[in-house]
Amino acid sequence: MKDCTQMEMRIMALIDQELSVEERNEVEAHLELCDHCRSVYSKLTKLKGVTQEMKFKKLPEMYWDEYWRHIYNRIERGVSWIFISLGTILILSFIVWQWLTHLFADTQIHPLLKTGIVVFSVGLIVLIVSILREKLMVRKVDKYRKVER
Repeated sequence: MKDCTQMEMRIMALIDQELSVEERNEVEAHLELCDHCRSVYSKLTKLKGVTQEMKFKKLPEMYWDEYWRHIYNRIERGVSWIFISLGTILILSFIVWQWLTHLFADTQIHPLLKTGIVVFSVGLIVLIVSILREKLMVRKVDKYRKVER
């Protein structure tokens, strides 16, 4: 049966006409001796015939118009969210920058502490924007929104 498992791959290659003359002769000789592989060959040949005869159903033009309208809306909304997120980050960053300007003016605070505060502030701004965006997006599709505990 191990030989048949390996032969099945070669049967597919035979059907797709991807074998050399030697390999094809070897597979055909095996098919004459093995009922299981002959059955596999028959099934795969029928499958290939059926799939070659398949045709895609043509959609009416109105469906394509609707499809492109939805794609455009998705792209447009994705780009909008990027700009809203960036704008919010910039506004909050400006507010934090003004606060940090006063912090940097103080010479008694260690530079490492100042750097830590800056990194923390930037991370906090990005996290807040991310959470707000996620909550707004989930709110529209949350299936448990009206469920009461």
